[in-house]
Amino acid sequence: MDRHVVRDGIRVGVDWRLVGRPARDPADSGRYQQMLTAALAQAATPADEVWALISWPHAADLIGPGIGHAGVGRRSGDRAAMLRSLGADAAVFAQLLPPEVTVPAAVVMHDVLAITHPDWLAPSERHRTRSRTEASLQRAAVVIAPSRVARIDVLSVGDLSDECVVVVPPAPAGAFRVRPGAESRVATRFGLGRYCVALGDSAPRGNLSHLVEAVMRTGSGLTVVSPLSRPRRGRDSDGVMFVGPLSDEDRADLLSAARFAACVAFADGSGLGTLEALACGVPVLVSDRGALSEVAGGAAIVVPPTVNAIAEGIHALDDSVAGDRLRAAGPVRAAAYRAEDTGRAAWDVLAGLDDRHTAVGLG
Repeated sequence: MDRHVVRDGIRVGVDWRLVGRPARDPADSGRYQQMLTAALAQAATPADEVWALISWPHAADLIGPGIGHAGVGRRSGDRAAMLRSLGADAAVFAQLLPPEVTVPAAVVMHDVLAITHPDWLAPSERHRTRSRTEASLQRAAVVIAPSRVARIDVLSVGDLSDECVVVVPPAPAGAFRVRPGAESRVATRFGLGRYCVALGDSAPRGNLSHLVEAVMRTGSGLTVVSPLSRPRRGRDSDGVMFVGPLSDEDRADLLSAARFAACVAFADGSGLGTLEALACGVPVLVSDRGALSEVAGGAAIVVPPTVNAIAEGIHALDDSVAGDRLRAAGPVRAAAYRAEDTGRAAWDVLAGLDDRHTAVGLG
């Protein structure tokens, strides 16, 4: 029987190793896993079970309704043991698929930068990260890409058939919406008035230095604020006020009260931060790289990631007509990314894992 049409219940474990790490910012890959788990629970049938494979005790506090967890384990072998103890039918891992996992598994790949742009990684990380990425691509029964762009990138580096790389787009969590009163809450908590939000990584690929220089060129006097924690020395951090780590509610307030939000990264495979900003009704400026323009559609200003182009984009946001249009268009665009659609797409992937798992010779 075709399980895409009628299927039995599926017990799935979702990797949460990047969720709830002490004093660490929730990376987009971890936030995607958290979002995906909630979407699976929302779209589950009564026979389905959704379990979070937790690595940090605090992650248990972030579990939503309909989601279980089977203890805490930080090693990859621990998560494989959790899957065995659950009798899981399938698993979904983020970026790296542990070799100890023997159940049919999907791996979410936001990017393959370890293969395509190893120079963006620290020299000590390049070889290990590339080899682990390549091994994960080879071992996965299916690869989940958060965007069409990410799917194209994965297909360009792996010996994979088209049907083995499936797009399951993100959806903004419920906290990300237009939030009345955000300005006063942000002023009270952070002492901020006139500011813009810098989305994206503080590493070089996030391109924060170009955004800071562009803001300075406009003479707007805006403070450039990041929802992340202050990075380690050597990261691209000059001229940025770091206020993280933040809860979803505080992050949404920060976005809602901003003059604009900008993600001018050189690479972003999911566009999750941009999607959240759109949902909050803040004018958004993005680079024309990765999945950013794909996610934003016509609801953001899209520019090349150069200082001059970013500055021109900021000037365009100063136009009241353009600003009003973007504030209205953002939530409409974000509403097209629905958790129930994400959940149904993910269950379709999981329902087909057995056949793909057998085809690649794992198990």
